[in-house]
Amino acid sequence: MTFKVPAEATPGPNGVVKQYRACVYGGDTVNTSSLQPTTNTAGYLFNVGLAPRLNNAAGPSGGTNSLTVTAADTAAIFTGVAAVGAYFSSSTCPTAYGTPGATLVASNVNRLSNTQTSLTVPAAITSTGVGPKSYALCLYNGATAASTLLSSTSYTVGKVYLSNTSGPSAGGNGITITATDATTYSGFTPGILLVSGQPCNATYETTDDTTDPTYLYRVATAKVRKLSDTQVAFTVPTVARVGSWTVCTYNSTNDGGGSVVASADYTTIAAAIPAAIRPSAGPATGGTEIVVSGTDFPTTPGSITATLGGVALENIRPLSAYSFRATTPAHSVQANSPLVVTTSSGVRTLTNAFSFQNEIIVAPRTAPNTIGSLDVKVTGTGFLSYNWPTNPTTYGTSSPTATDSRVYLVRGTYNGAAAVSTDRKANAPVSECWNVLVINDETLVCSLVLDRRFGGAAATAAAGAEAAFPLTYANTTGTGNKPNVTASTTSTVWEVTDGTFSQDDVGQPISDGGTLIAAGTTITAVLSPTRIVVSQVGTGAGGAVTDAVVGGPVRTGVTTLTASSGATSVTSASAVFTQADVGRAFNAFTTGDIADGTVILSVSADGKTAYLNQPTNAVVDASDSGTLRAAAPVPNGAYTLTVVSNAAVGAATSDPAYTQSVVSSGSTFTVAPS
Repeated sequence: MTFKVPAEATPGPNGVVKQYRACVYGGDTVNTSSLQPTTNTAGYLFNVGLAPRLNNAAGPSGGTNSLTVTAADTAAIFTGVAAVGAYFSSSTCPTAYGTPGATLVASNVNRLSNTQTSLTVPAAITSTGVGPKSYALCLYNGATAASTLLSSTSYTVGKVYLSNTSGPSAGGNGITITATDATTYSGFTPGILLVSGQPCNATYETTDDTTDPTYLYRVATAKVRKLSDTQVAFTVPTVARVGSWTVCTYNSTNDGGGSVVASADYTTIAAAIPAAIRPSAGPATGGTEIVVSGTDFPTTPGSITATLGGVALENIRPLSAYSFRATTPAHSVQANSPLVVTTSSGVRTLTNAFSFQNEIIVAPRTAPNTIGSLDVKVTGTGFLSYNWPTNPTTYGTSSPTATDSRVYLVRGTYNGAAAVSTDRKANAPVSECWNVLVINDETLVCSLVLDRRFGGAAATAAAGAEAAFPLTYANTTGTGNKPNVTASTTSTVWEVTDGTFSQDDVGQPISDGGTLIAAGTTITAVLSPTRIVVSQVGTGAGGAVTDAVVGGPVRTGVTTLTASSGATSVTSASAVFTQADVGRAFNAFTTGDIADGTVILSVSADGKTAYLNQPTNAVVDASDSGTLRAAAPVPNGAYTLTVVSNAAVGAATSDPAYTQSVVSSGSTFTVAPS
């Protein structure tokens, strides 16, 4: 008969084992159906909850050995207990400590933690017969008569005990039998039988019996090795079913001869088979919580060990016979790592189970594109093995070699393959976090450039190098090397009728001499190659513009400025600047006193002072001159910082050791006004 335990039958405090009685009746009529059998007034005892686990569930008759009791993490039964009381009982454990026989009380009881206690088995815990004897180890919240029961677990002693009390039904595993009597196997190598559903045969048998429900398997004599008069090793044969067995040892190997010397209990279990991991990928830095699903997992805490890619999983917690939870370890970047699960039923491998990804975390994760460069901390793995540029002279030059490692700012996922029918990478970087300082294998610091972006024409597939956006730029895609647009006087979204636009055009001025396009108009966004967004509507009647000028300096002959070396502002005696100059960059200033690409952050109300995003290189005097161009900063938006081990075009396929960090929430970076 089987029955389902009702939900009301709950464990005790902290999830400890709580005992219940199942009473069976001849029907379900209240006050009428009778107890079955009528003499069974005690009912059938069963436990609900998580029983503590022993480091050895079986031991020698006569005790004196040490045991460690470990409770499940979810049943921290020793929490708040100052001193644990423990004794052994040949029946069930009383709810209170009471006055147990002194010879049954465990000695050297030591509370190790909220979930663990150690003790010594008393010498009175014995088995006088051939077979083992079971005891209940009772654990209390003290050793006074009123101390209450915390939990209990089973412990077996015998004339002999096994090195492992369970194993796979497929057999093949080795077990050592140890006897407590020094003469147990003196003068002979024992014969060994495994029986199930019946007691040990009175004499040794040489023929297997596989007739359900009783089974008998002979261990071949070649698989039995006598190590001493007290110890024998043998290889477990393949048996027909999962369940309880008895290992019977005899003083003869002749059919029908000899008698039983000693026996011990043994349990066969189905092989635990892992089938899947969820999630199936995570950062190489480890720490990912995973659930391994499969079949026939043991549910006792500590009964499962496993490795992922050859490194031990951490914090393994059985959930059921179908799954367990664990935490991934730190590991080198590796795809399709194997999972190896080890239980008492054997070792099973799940290939292509998990990928350790090159995931990074960046901080900070947002900044405006007016600050020049920003120091960013990048956390990941394997940085010491990367080939970083040794002399990163100036940002946006071809100083790094094509095969150097780089930290790129990318829209979406970086793709360094050559794009079809173009001279650009399939998804080229927008900018770079350069001047890399490696702190250790998991940490680096780099300077993320935001006030300038890479120029598409320089990111050639042939060189594989990126260069800063050119200081002089022109869109030459139209028939007359200039694009044609339709200037609307009611909308800032304009159609392109000849030529194409790209992200390189964002921030660039667009003009036609002031006829249909208002002075100072710039391109604020490119929606598609044939549709753009401008800063203001058209002027005059609007309409078709042939040969629009896109790019180039906004102003030439900027002069009469003065500043000291290292100053972050320049001034003039007259109103040289307007608010329209905010965001524009200096270009080709005399002798480089103001560095190319220096951006104007703000302009004073009187137009005489411009505040800069970086200091001047030298003294600026009134005779110096240069131009202002439309700034080409990194456009506002969301990006991903990506670490690539090799920046060459096509490195992902040509370099066997190539890696790049994955797109993740930790690697996103947002460019936005402060």
